[in-house]
Amino acid sequence: MRIILSLLLISLIFVQVHAEIEGDSPELIAAIVLYRHGARTPLHYLPASSETCAWPKGPRNAGQLTNLGQVEQYRLGKFYRNRYFEQYHIIGSKYNISEVVIRSSGTDRTVMSAYSNLVGLFPAGTGNPDLPGAVQPAPVVSPRGSPWPRGSDRLLHPESVCPFLKELENATMYSTDWALVEYEYGALMKRLSDDLGYSKILGARDIGEIYDPIHSALFHSPRACPTPDALSSYDWQDLVNLHAKKEHARIGTRGDLRTRITITPLLVEWSSRVESVVESVVSPPFRLAMFSGHDTNVEALLAAFGLWGPNAPEVPFASHVELEVWRIDGELTVSMTHDNQAMFIPECDGVYCTIQQWRDAVSAIVVDFDGYCSASIQVVNYRERWSLASVLWLLFVAAAAIIAVVCSGVMFMVGMVVAPVFRVRRWKKPGALLD
Repeated sequence: MRIILSLLLISLIFVQVHAEIEGDSPELIAAIVLYRHGARTPLHYLPASSETCAWPKGPRNAGQLTNLGQVEQYRLGKFYRNRYFEQYHIIGSKYNISEVVIRSSGTDRTVMSAYSNLVGLFPAGTGNPDLPGAVQPAPVVSPRGSPWPRGSDRLLHPESVCPFLKELENATMYSTDWALVEYEYGALMKRLSDDLGYSKILGARDIGEIYDPIHSALFHSPRACPTPDALSSYDWQDLVNLHAKKEHARIGTRGDLRTRITITPLLVEWSSRVESVVESVVSPPFRLAMFSGHDTNVEALLAAFGLWGPNAPEVPFASHVELEVWRIDGELTVSMTHDNQAMFIPECDGVYCTIQQWRDAVSAIVVDFDGYCSASIQVVNYRERWSLASVLWLLFVAAAAIIAVVCSGVMFMVGMVVAPVFRVRRWKKPGALLD
C-alpha cells in the first residue's frame, strides 16, 4: 500500500512539474525570414583564354540559379518545415495562403530560390492530389516588370527607386579612402588584367569582374573548374580580401546614412508585420512571411543592427535571417538569428527583445526614405569630381616641384656670387705674407 501511495505521489509531482515547465516554455507566434538566393552562375565571365568552367552563355544565362543553388534552397525549406511545422506548429503541414506569404525580388534567381524553398517547406504529397506527385503550387509575389526590363523594387532593390543611394555609393567609390585601396591593389589588378587576357586595365572597384566568375567556379566544382594558371593562391587571397573591402564599402556600417536608407523599406515592412501580430496574437494575419533576396539585403539588415562588423565575411549563398515573435510568461518578445546563430541586438538585454526594445532598435535605424529619395535631390557625378580633384592635385605637385627646382638653382647662383665677400683670408704657401 505504501509503495502504491509513493508511486501516486511521485506521479502527481511529475505531472505538476511537467505542467509548470510546459507553462513556462516559450511559445512561437509568428516568424519573418529573409534569405539570400542559392548558388548561381557568374554575373561576369573571364576572358575565353582564362575561362576554366563551361558556363552556359546567352543573354539571360548570367546570374541564374544553378542545380546546386536549387538544392541549397530545398534544404533550407526542409529546415523551415522542421522548425515551423514539426517543432513549433505555427503553420500546418499543407500550404495555407492565410498562414504563409512569399515575397521575392524580381530576378530569376531569387524567384527560383523561393520556389525551390517551397518544395522543401511543402514537399510533394502535401499538395493538390489531382497533380502528379500531389505537388503544391504557391504564389510568389515579385515586382511588376522585373527582371526584363528591371522594375522598381522598394523593398529588396531600394536603389531602383532612390537615386540618392547611387550618389552615396559613388561618393564612397571615388573617395580618398577608396583611392588608397586603388593604390594598394593597383599593381595586382593591372598584372591580372594583362595575364588573364582582359582588353582593359581593371581597377580595384572592378574586382567583381575577376572575383565573381572564379568564386562561382570554385564554389560549384573546384576540381572541374580550377583557378586560371595565371592566378596564384596568394593572388586569390588578395582578391578575396579586396572583394571584402568593396563589399563592406558598399554596405556600410551601423549608423551610416547609406545603410539606414537601404534597409529602411524592408525594416518598416517587418516592423509593421510585428505590430500586426501584437494587435492580434490569437489570430495573427500571417504565421510565416518569407523574403527571397540577395547578399546585399542580408548584409544591410545585419549591418544596420551592428551585427555585420568590418571584418565579417560575405554572407554565403542561401544565408538566412529569422525574426521570430514569441510569447514568454504572457509577454511578447522578438528574437533574431542568422545562419542558426542567435543575434544580440544592441538595444536589447539579451537574445530576446521586448516589443518596446524592438521598436526602439528600429526607430534608431529607419529614416525618411521618401525624403532622401525624392527626385528633387540632385545626383552628383563623383567620378568627374574625383578626376578633377586628381588633376588639380597633380598640377599642384608639379608646380611645387618646379618651384623647388627653380629656388634651388637661384640659391646656388646666389651662393656662388656672395660667397667671396665673406671670405676673410686666403691661404698661401707656408711662410708667405697675407694679402
